[in-house]
Amino acid sequence: MVRIAEKYELRYVLIAGTLLGAVRHAGFIPWDDDIDIALPRKDYEKLKSVMNKELSDKYYVHSIKNDKNYCWPYIKIRKHNTLFLENEKLRNRDHNGIFIDIFPLDKIKSPNCKKEKLKSYVIKKITEILMLKSGIIIAKNITTRLAKITIYNLWKITPILFKPLVKIREKLIILEEKRNFKYYCNLAGGYPMKKESQLISDIFPAKKLSFENREYYVPKNYKKYLKTVYGENYMKLPPVEKRIEHNPVEVKFN
Repeated sequence: MVRIAEKYELRYVLIAGTLLGAVRHAGFIPWDDDIDIALPRKDYEKLKSVMNKELSDKYYVHSIKNDKNYCWPYIKIRKHNTLFLENEKLRNRDHNGIFIDIFPLDKIKSPNCKKEKLKSYVIKKITEILMLKSGIIIAKNITTRLAKITIYNLWKITPILFKPLVKIREKLIILEEKRNFKYYCNLAGGYPMKKESQLISDIFPAKKLSFENREYYVPKNYKKYLKTVYGENYMKLPPVEKRIEHNPVEVKFN
């Protein structure tokens, strides 16, 4: 991915746990098992457009465009002939290879703007609904679980609703892209909008840090990013019970 980004002069940065790993461990967080990378929307779209011709046949670009059960508003690059099965219900999906996540960074007015907060809320709720199509049911209580099971069963009857919801979500995410706003937000990410938002001037021009003995770009003010996402004590290891993995059902490297 980095080779392609450099060839086409595309800006990217390590984010989330990958960035925390680079700063705190100079590589992977010992209990982490994925890679998170983000690009500004324009660079992200360019990357998508050249990815298939630039990647070798060892890899697969997984997106909502080529998998009817894919629910995420970002792409994954997966490796063929491997397996990282996150959920037993996903076994029949088009591809379950080991992956990296690649997110778009989109402009917003401010993380404190009520309109932006509402937009982010709707985007996340649409994603939750789309997740149900794949059988991914995450619920904090029995009432929510029953409601989601009902929606999951409705998908089987009315699959035609999938495409309109995807289009609504896409339009909401890029709604402010042409505006001259000062913030980037990973609206496709899993954290609350405040944690996913940074001043553009705090991200670019990016700088490099070591990750597993190679150097990659990270946000210019990466310390501020990490404090926003993980709190002031991000360099301190969390207690063992909070060292969360993805807990895949099955992993195969070959």
